[in-house]
Amino acid sequence: MNAKTLSTIGTGRLLCTLAIAVFCTSCALFPSPGGEHGAAGGRITGGLAVGFVVNQSGAKKLKDFERRRYADQIAAQILLANPAIDGRIDSYGYVSRRLGSAFSDVVDAYRRNGSLEPRHRATMVESKLRRRYLMLVSISPVDEKVQMPPVVQAVPHKNNGQLADYELVRYQTARIKTVEVQVYDTVNGRRVLLEEFSSTDGGKAVVNERTGKRYKGNSLLAAVTNSLGNKLRYGGNVSYPEAPSTAHTLNYIWQLIAEGLPQRIRS
Repeated sequence: MNAKTLSTIGTGRLLCTLAIAVFCTSCALFPSPGGEHGAAGGRITGGLAVGFVVNQSGAKKLKDFERRRYADQIAAQILLANPAIDGRIDSYGYVSRRLGSAFSDVVDAYRRNGSLEPRHRATMVESKLRRRYLMLVSISPVDEKVQMPPVVQAVPHKNNGQLADYELVRYQTARIKTVEVQVYDTVNGRRVLLEEFSSTDGGKAVVNERTGKRYKGNSLLAAVTNSLGNKLRYGGNVSYPEAPSTAHTLNYIWQLIAEGLPQRIRS
């Protein structure tokens, strides 16, 4: 089984292997060049903070380490896709420290309501983050596993190209997930971006793949290999693989988010 690849939906044509997402465990990987806008009297340096990731209402609440891990993965993908933002991106650790005791309340309310309430926008402004924009992400509870139509390729008979002893059959299973991204201006508290990203954006999907042979019966070889005793040996009973993991599918969506940010936010 060739796992965790990108495929065009509807055709099953293999495009490329999805790179494993880089992630960090501390915002120390995203240093600031100084001049913090806050109680110390510095200034905003621009850039972006990825505050936290939550599961939307209807799905199991994420644990603290999961929120941190996802936020750090997104921040790392943004840095990979936008090298010019280096030194001007923060993540979960920094934001949680700046919001202090209000952080848990902000997270729970955002998960419950799907957006920042006015009082929490005020809290964000008062916390004086050093980045101009704050990104918050929520994961939809929808989680679909889709078996895509088999991709069949006939293999010509070596002595007669008009015949085919067997076909190569590729079976692919995709997982479909969707997340919502909101970005807020940390100076005035306004929301400047509301966008949805799906693992099927662009007509592509992350899939797990399994390939087997299907004999057609055009020759003596095909007749023999179609016998019950040889079906397993020659792949006659190849079935669909399991869907890609949730973590791998989300890693792909984090890449889409990183590549789809408006210039004003990622510059």
